[in-house]
Amino acid sequence: MKEASILVKLEHENVIQLLGYCIDGIKVYLIYDFAISATLDALNSDPMCSLLDWNKRYKIILGVARALVYLHNHAPIRTKHRDVISKNILLDASFDPKLSGFVFATTITEPDCIPTTKADVYNFGVLVLETITGQRIFDPKRKANNDDVEITSYVKIKWLEGTLSDISDPRIDTDSTLMTKLIEIGLLCVQRDNVVRPTMEEVVDMLLGTSSLTLPVSEMRTRMNGEILRSKVVYD
Repeated sequence: MKEASILVKLEHENVIQLLGYCIDGIKVYLIYDFAISATLDALNSDPMCSLLDWNKRYKIILGVARALVYLHNHAPIRTKHRDVISKNILLDASFDPKLSGFVFATTITEPDCIPTTKADVYNFGVLVLETITGQRIFDPKRKANNDDVEITSYVKIKWLEGTLSDISDPRIDTDSTLMTKLIEIGLLCVQRDNVVRPTMEEVVDMLLGTSSLTLPVSEMRTRMNGEILRSKVVYD
């Protein structure tokens, strides 16, 4: 019922809308106004699916970012979603995204506003990297190729090496300019230090091109090289 109590107060074009609910014994059924065409996870992980070209992927990423800006800053009850994953991104026939899955959502109180919303930023960054690569966060194919199985580490290494062709989803033609932009934004969002992660408002501005990266590429490279070196020290 916590999910319903939050959703009933929300209204945004990229957030699933709750119309009502039905209680049957211990079961609770939520009623939405949205007929699911597919989830982002279903289309992104289907090796035979080529529906998601770069423009659609950008549209989905931007829509999810706008939904999070609304939740964090403009909703009647400001909310941290806490489960921003591709399975919770519903797509309609026009590939407009609707953020769902509010089971773990909680309201934001003023003192903890920034640190707690940065967890949503991190999960959004993972979502961006999954959408770019067409791979899930943990993918056995990467392990089979002796690549890092965790997608954030995998993309960081390939980006530092300059081998962007290994990052791009092979099912679609590469748009190198848009891909580079999305990779940089995604990597910025998954920085280990949550202080340097952008807010979702800043993410939307970067996606729209109205502002530059909140952390210079050179500093991102320095930080990620340091992370990789520390990881090698730990595991060697």
